[in-house]
Amino acid sequence: MVPTRCVFPAREVGPRFPFVESILAEATIQPYVHDCVVNVTEAGRTHRFRVFFKRHCRLRLNRSLPARRGRVAFRGDILVMRAAALHTHSVVNMRERDTLLSDYLVSR
Repeated sequence: MVPTRCVFPAREVGPRFPFVESILAEATIQPYVHDCVVNVTEAGRTHRFRVFFKRHCRLRLNRSLPARRGRVAFRGDILVMRAAALHTHSVVNMRERDTLLSDYLVSR
């Protein structure tokens, strides 16, 4: 569960902004959280995700990511959330296939 902030009152629909700093660990080593928008196309349909991550040589090795030949091991945390259709910086609840698609994008 990631806490979010909504600009509008709770009963109105509006953009929701996640507080990912409260979820990702090791704030003393690296307080900054990187983020990017990633599009995954499946059967002609595009799914948009926001990926938040910390990456630093002093962070713990992320053992949930597959080790790949020729790549440096990833040190840090990754958080994937579904981006809203209208507001790229806003997030919405994950749908049924989103967990599989997010696993795919992180493993690439």
